Amino acid sequence: MEDLGTGEYVSHFSAVRAGAYQVTVLHGDTNIAGSPFAAIVAPADVDPAASYAIGEGMQTARCGQKV
Repeated sequence: MEDLGTGEYVSHFSAVRAGAYQVTVLHGDTNIAGSPFAAIVAPADVDPAASYAIGEGMQTARCGQKV
């Protein structure tokens, strides 16, 4: 969450799957006006620059070898 210093804040939401989401934004324990917000995430092409790989295969895999 970024405080713009004007009484406004900027936040980002990243979904890992397409679908319908309810995004809750709280100030302390209280929903801000309009929260929760409906967010519809549509399927999209993969962006290699925004992608990463994790897991055991990253330590044991070898290029060109089938698992």
